[in-house]
Amino acid sequence: MNDHNRQAPYIDFALLIRQLDATRLVPEWLPDGKRQGNEWVTRNPTRQDKQAGSFSVNLNSGKWSDFATGDAGGDLLSLWAYMYHGKDQKAAAHDLARRYNIDARADSQASRKRFSQSQATSSHAAPAPQPAPVQPERDEWLMVMPLPREIKKPSELKHKRLGKPSRFWSYRDAEGRLLFYICRFDPPGERKQILPYGYWTNRQMEGQWRWKGISGKRKRPLYGLDRLARNPDSPVVVCEGEKAAEACQLLLPRFVAVSWMNGAGNEAKADWSPLEGRRVTIWPDNDDSGRKAANAVASQLKGVASAISLVSLPRTLPEKWDAADANAEQARQLVERARPMEELPRGFSLRGSGLWYCDPDDDQQREHWVCAPLNVTARTRDQRNENHGYLLEFQDMDHHPHQWAMPAEMLAGDGSDYRRVLLNKGLAIAPGSKARQLLTQYVQTCRPHGRGRCVSQTGWYDGVYVLPDDVIGHSTERVLLQTTSGDYSGYDCTGTLEGWQAGVARYCLDNSRLVLAVSAAFAAPLLSLIHIEGGGVHLRGSSSTGKTTALVVASSVWGSPDRIRRWRATSNGLEGVARAHNDSLLCMDELAELAAREAGHVAYMLANGSGKSRADKNGEQRQVARWRLLFLSTGEISLADHIREGGGRSRAGHEVRIIDLPADAGAGYGLFEELHGQTDGAHLSRLLVEQSKQFNGQPARAFLAQLAAHKEEAIRLVDDTRQHFLTLVAPAAADGQVKRVADRFALIAAGGELASGWKITGWPQGAATDAAETCFQSWLDNRGTSGSLEDKQALEQVRGFFQMHGRARFGDDQSTEESVRDRAGFIKQDQGERTFLVFPQVFRDEICLGLDYTQVARLLAERDYLVMDGRHYQRKVSLQNGSRPRLYVIRGSILDED
Repeated sequence: MNDHNRQAPYIDFALLIRQLDATRLVPEWLPDGKRQGNEWVTRNPTRQDKQAGSFSVNLNSGKWSDFATGDAGGDLLSLWAYMYHGKDQKAAAHDLARRYNIDARADSQASRKRFSQSQATSSHAAPAPQPAPVQPERDEWLMVMPLPREIKKPSELKHKRLGKPSRFWSYRDAEGRLLFYICRFDPPGERKQILPYGYWTNRQMEGQWRWKGISGKRKRPLYGLDRLARNPDSPVVVCEGEKAAEACQLLLPRFVAVSWMNGAGNEAKADWSPLEGRRVTIWPDNDDSGRKAANAVASQLKGVASAISLVSLPRTLPEKWDAADANAEQARQLVERARPMEELPRGFSLRGSGLWYCDPDDDQQREHWVCAPLNVTARTRDQRNENHGYLLEFQDMDHHPHQWAMPAEMLAGDGSDYRRVLLNKGLAIAPGSKARQLLTQYVQTCRPHGRGRCVSQTGWYDGVYVLPDDVIGHSTERVLLQTTSGDYSGYDCTGTLEGWQAGVARYCLDNSRLVLAVSAAFAAPLLSLIHIEGGGVHLRGSSSTGKTTALVVASSVWGSPDRIRRWRATSNGLEGVARAHNDSLLCMDELAELAAREAGHVAYMLANGSGKSRADKNGEQRQVARWRLLFLSTGEISLADHIREGGGRSRAGHEVRIIDLPADAGAGYGLFEELHGQTDGAHLSRLLVEQSKQFNGQPARAFLAQLAAHKEEAIRLVDDTRQHFLTLVAPAAADGQVKRVADRFALIAAGGELASGWKITGWPQGAATDAAETCFQSWLDNRGTSGSLEDKQALEQVRGFFQMHGRARFGDDQSTEESVRDRAGFIKQDQGERTFLVFPQVFRDEICLGLDYTQVARLLAERDYLVMDGRHYQRKVSLQNGSRPRLYVIRGSILDED
């Protein structure tokens, strides 16, 4: 007779409860929680709690309570009834007995009496423990694997209570024969349930399909045995769950993806022998239980697999992210960069509680706790095989993963420098000199198989783009950012690209300064690809114009608004800031905070991409800091005015390196031209700032991924866009300086057009070019000429001298009076035309102060302001006293404005 036709047996509650192991089952039932002492603290599964705190279960007794609601119970049976059976303990007891194959039948009269009494007890109170009844001989049911050919497969998979599964997976043996099914159910209002469905027989050879798992000491087969057999030489990826394994198999066809039954907590019950001699990579789920499961799988595979590696998931991924959430490129990069799991140095061991040391020669086997779990996963070195280091991986107290490529030189001395960084990142380290020495010994003696090429700053390296927490593009070896500080701020990722497009980018449209700022953010990584120098754009305007909003919006392409830096720094300090933004956008606020005496030097330094040469303590030259970047700046005054405030002289080179652009767009809304339905510029500014805090970082990563994959095409498109822009806006007779500025605007336009073409901005094609053209014309109008700025400045200086001194230092050449003090020359009137006769020394030392007087003379001659003597800039002039000195003869028309 089949079990389905028998009357449901009575269950002895006390007997059932004694066979429920809280330490093992509670984490399985409530996987979102964490252990605190003997308590498992989690969210109440019957309510929509946003975070753990009020609901806890004692892992020794099984007692549970919710302080927020007052619900409580004394054992695991009442907990299961509370969670899934509306507090019906009878239904819960049968469910648990069936689910975990527990024989707690109460066939004796006394047991039946206890069973009846227990039904009357409160669902929150555990029945008093009773002696276990004498169990009668029972029928033994065994799962038949593989399914015999004569047995028909079920016409449909359907559970009596849960209905049809939402998904199911067929477990097969190496020959492809069916073993059983694993089914997933998602009942409304309940947690998902994973149940096995297989064919079972008893001693009487009666057979039936049953919803029952493999029990006892029998090892459970892996999911994917048929694929393993078909591909004996392929590397293997172990995922948690059949769904993740199937997704991984599609993403990585040259690998074999497998999984084990029932997920976290059941690793030791799986039969891992089919992986003997195979190269295995373990891909964990992105949560605490997933990481623990991965380590448990690694423990099971030691001595079985020929090589074991662990996928390191970036900290930016969402909680519970797994292979089913990845795309092909992510999967390929993650598996390629998986870190080998190494043997630890002699005497050290890694456990869930941390890194421990036991001296192998200590007869008493005393153990010393060193720190929280810390893995040394790779050795690093730079392109010259110098600057060696160690890749350290660990979690802080909130289980947030950290990765730091630490220079090996930090182990020198007492090691306080590297420990300071580790402590700052949240690694718990034991106090005392013994623990500090052991920690240094552990790191320094680890010999991981993993290797990495380290770089000291973000940006392009060997065809890939290096970010603090990721590398975009394909490289023949692992590339890592290695710094002494481990500070990787400014490259955060928050929200989604679609959220940024809707909340930030769309409000930039029809606002030329905003579109230009965002386009500059995308243009920054193009500099190295097309081999041109960097530079900046300075948004100048009065307070509350909206200048800082442009910086916030531009920063959101790469990270949070915290990325914005202040000009309040020395030139030495700005070298470090520039290196941290290599091949990306640097945003600098409030130019007036920079010391005026350093402003001109800093402009050249940032644009030229090179720091100051320095000597080390031995007098040897240290490596010069280098970078390549675009930067956006804001301030109420221009760079030229700021330099003059410090007593310096503004030069045309400053104009080319930092473009001075009026922030006011001229539409009456400050920086803005289009308010997009907002009442005024202030409201639009606040909206953009708030949206930039919620959505940032994703646009740059999406852009870099496209750029790395289509580099040659991108370079060609950039060249075409630049050429088109220069043809469009640069006057044919324009000075070279104007054309260089136009080229900067062209590059920015190209960055915006590329991002638009790759569907990153959501803007129509041409929007970035139109904005750059508008801003270039505004700059040109403000400049006042398309000619050389140096020529304009020289003419203004010469004109200013005559306007300031006039007859005060130039007497009539017919005058014999000696009343003219500090005479600079003479004024001569000839047929109504006035000319200035200038002494050569005055022309060189005063009028042309700070200028090349020969070039000034040539300029005056070209503009027909200087009367030459053949090829000579000076003429012999007859004076009243009979002398004929050589003087500079300058026409009075120079006082007329151009």
